[in-house]
Amino acid sequence: MSWRASSHAKYDCKNHLIWCPKRRRPLEDADVRAFVTDTFQAIAEEFDFQIEELAIEEDHIQVFLEFPPKYSVARVVGILKNISASRTFRQQATGVDSGRLFSKSFAPAANPPPLQPIALYSPPTSVSA
Repeated sequence: MSWRASSHAKYDCKNHLIWCPKRRRPLEDADVRAFVTDTFQAIAEEFDFQIEELAIEEDHIQVFLEFPPKYSVARVVGILKNISASRTFRQQATGVDSGRLFSKSFAPAANPPPLQPIALYSPPTSVSA
């Protein structure tokens, strides 16, 4: 674990976030996925986020990142989704449906191992007789 420091705090705030494209429309175009990946890296650099791992699949996006405590999780998601969607629409006018790129919801996971299948996060349920 590596601690980062700001003027008044030391922190290690890591979050694993998952969200889907709007109406589960797939991001089939590899160029769009590559552009979104580059955009996420640029946004992270601009806002002092540190992306540990990033996976942009056809049906969802997973990002494991660290960010300063001055940002809430919802604010970080809003920054990533809003800026990347607007830049993607500007750059890739064809191949991306107009309107929103991402759905309004997201799923934060509390310190899971990065980018493992989602099914592994929930413990198996057993029925006691």
